[in-house]
Amino acid sequence: MNSKHATGFTLIELMVVLVILAVTTSLITLSVSAATGHVLESSAEQLAATMEEARWRAISTGRRIAFETPAGQAPLWYEQLADSTWRLRAPSHGDAYPAGVTLHIAQTPHAAAQPRAVLGPEPVGAAICVQLTHESGAMTVVSDGVAPFALRRAGC
Repeated sequence: MNSKHATGFTLIELMVVLVILAVTTSLITLSVSAATGHVLESSAEQLAATMEEARWRAISTGRRIAFETPAGQAPLWYEQLADSTWRLRAPSHGDAYPAGVTLHIAQTPHAAAQPRAVLGPEPVGAAICVQLTHESGAMTVVSDGVAPFALRRAGC
């Protein structure tokens, strides 16, 4: 009797291991991309809520509220005083955004060297579009001046 015992792996065993590795890799990739997309979406939701709150504050106080987006910094919020000067509002916890998320005011009627979005006490305001970018993509926060701020994946 000739007993030859083969050592090693069969082709089927190797294929099963490769399939398991491929599935595991794809699941890890999907979870990482979903997490980075979540950073952008939550930042856009935060900005929309902050802008809506600022709009209602402007209406209730009768004072204009504005914000600028300096490169690489958190947005700067201002409040217009009775003598038409602007006062920088102290930054709050909600003003900071995660690393890698940048904001750009893409559309506003107030032309300046540093774009500024202004929310006035009027019930009907100017259209505003702010674009948020991150390595995972881009989102915009928009309002036509009447409707609440909303999120879109498209540009302004």
